[in-house]
Amino acid sequence: MTGTLRLKSDVTLRVEAGAILRGSVDHADFPPIRCSLPSYRGKEDFQLLYAEKASNITICGGGIIDGYSLFEGYPWRGRNNEHERPRLIRMVECDGVTLSGVTLARSANWTQYYESCRNLKVENLTVRCYTGTNNQDGIDLSGCSNVTVRNFLCSCGDDVICLKALSLTPAENIFVEDVRSRYANCNLVKIGTETHGEIRNVHVRNVEGWTRYSLAIEAVDGSVIDGVTYEDVRMSHCASPFVVRLGNRGRTFEGGPNPAPVGAIRNVTLRNIRNTGIGWVEVKGGPGVGTAIGGLKGHPVENVLIEDCDLLLFGSINEPQMIYRDVPENEKKYPEFDCYGTCPAYGLYFRHVDGLKVRNVRLRLANNDVRPAVVMDDVKNYSVEGIDYERCSRTEPYGMWHQQDGEIRDTRK
Repeated sequence: MTGTLRLKSDVTLRVEAGAILRGSVDHADFPPIRCSLPSYRGKEDFQLLYAEKASNITICGGGIIDGYSLFEGYPWRGRNNEHERPRLIRMVECDGVTLSGVTLARSANWTQYYESCRNLKVENLTVRCYTGTNNQDGIDLSGCSNVTVRNFLCSCGDDVICLKALSLTPAENIFVEDVRSRYANCNLVKIGTETHGEIRNVHVRNVEGWTRYSLAIEAVDGSVIDGVTYEDVRMSHCASPFVVRLGNRGRTFEGGPNPAPVGAIRNVTLRNIRNTGIGWVEVKGGPGVGTAIGGLKGHPVENVLIEDCDLLLFGSINEPQMIYRDVPENEKKYPEFDCYGTCPAYGLYFRHVDGLKVRNVRLRLANNDVRPAVVMDDVKNYSVEGIDYERCSRTEPYGMWHQQDGEIRDTRK
């Protein structure tokens, strides 16, 4: 059992199979370490394994690194108090970091957080962090470049793969593949919500799992997200297949822009995404919210391609007024798959989008629903090709409806 261990350059920490490196339950064993890089999470000082401005660090072996957070309240208490609870791993401005073969378990906070690191490789890793403690993400990457995450097995109490931009260091060239999750209490893969710096060239593929929420791409604090592909994703359960949301929450930090500007999301590809189960979350909009891709007035999400997807939606809305209601912008709201509440579409709802292609997409219903399968509002330069959707006898006004242009025609039919 140990408190904080600080890793220096050219160090290999090997935890052999059968061994457990366990974190202390005594907060006094975690001396505060304040990192020098300005960021939104820069004042969260407690970690089990910590490195800053180091190079050539390896954590490997077949053993377990255990935060010993047994359940909510023991030994680490609280919610929205991440500054008090230790993470298992935090590395800041490091170069040449490799994690391989170990199991990370029972973290009291985010399991592993890499800020402004370069040349990071995470392979053949298992994360078991669902004990009821809050904020148990599987991995958080912020401002990192040249990253590979591969063969990642995770069950966790928050997001499995989470990309952020907590500092102004650009994040780019991030490749994630072969992710398996038996349970994700929040999102299976997420970009957001804390998004200040740029995020470019992200490719996520071959992901499978059970998620309580969704797949998410979100920019709400000034970040420009450019070039994201999610493909070959299979979900056995979700509340909504995906959400893409540009908002204007406008958070900043000491040393960051003040005020935070409106960001941008552009060049997004969602390909071969399938869900075989659908549910709902009472505190996140309830049943039948739909799937939303939305920007802001004057700040559209740009250049979106959705293709080769097979999506099951919950449906169950039988009140036609939900189709025609005045949907709030909610630009300051915490971005989530329920960002608009119940959408006017049971399936795909697009709002403030410029450049949209939807092709070879199947939309299925678990329950009857009067809403259209597809609704567009303030969408320009769009095309729809090869859409197979379900409708009920009361569907109105059309199966696919553009609120300004009228009925949407499938160019293949």
